[in-house]
Amino acid sequence: MEKSKFIRLLKTLDKKECKEFAQYLQRLHQRQATAIRIFELIEKKHPNYEFLGKEKTKILATVFPKQNNAAKNLSNTLSDLFTILNNFLLWKKITVSSFSRDLLLLDVYKERKTERLYLSHLQKSITKLQKAKPSSWFFLKNFLLNHWQFFSIFRNQLKNPVRALRDCMNSLDLFFLLTKIKYTCEIWNQANVLQVQDDYEFILPLPYSTFNDQEKYATLFFLYRTMLQLIQHGQQKDFTLLFQSFQKHLAELSRDDKANIAGYLINYAI
Repeated sequence: MEKSKFIRLLKTLDKKECKEFAQYLQRLHQRQATAIRIFELIEKKHPNYEFLGKEKTKILATVFPKQNNAAKNLSNTLSDLFTILNNFLLWKKITVSSFSRDLLLLDVYKERKTERLYLSHLQKSITKLQKAKPSSWFFLKNFLLNHWQFFSIFRNQLKNPVRALRDCMNSLDLFFLLTKIKYTCEIWNQANVLQVQDDYEFILPLPYSTFNDQEKYATLFFLYRTMLQLIQHGQQKDFTLLFQSFQKHLAELSRDDKANIAGYLINYAI
């Protein structure tokens, strides 16, 4: 029982989240009395579910007294609880401001053909993205938002729809370029750390972008290109240049990029 998908996911909830899920279950699934009853019995063991299997007989006797198919009913109810818990966690996710939430809301507005809400929220999402810290995901997100601008039923309301299409193409190229550099860094780093001999012909030559959009993120491109030089050639001058630039622009970088670059610097030092 403790190995069920519901229990495995339930273990990840802290005390506050467990209480919130109980309220969610009570308010939105009032008719599922069996699921609520079983959860109430399970919740008492939170967060220690290691010995829940020993409670199975007691739970079956309490919730499904004298039923021949009690074990099957319990299994089905745990499956239902797993679905409800997934929905609860998704609900928590979309109540927090995020790019995923913005896209989902745009989809809602588009489906309901609410032109003013769609265009207003789209512009807010674009403005918010421009204020985000530099990362390769900026270009992918920018591509998606411009794609939604051009390929929408409200395109006739745009002042310059061709600009949105151009920004789509530029962002896609820049996402490809920066992500390709990052992945190439990781491939060579793994080869160095694990001393793996492999055929790296699948790594295509890296193009050099001259897009104006790159100027805003020139530091990020410079850091990863310098890092690739360091990983491939292992020269002290590249380490010094990367370390100094990394320190100088630390506040500008996303958490993921900080972790990546710091990790590569440490590997070289070791």
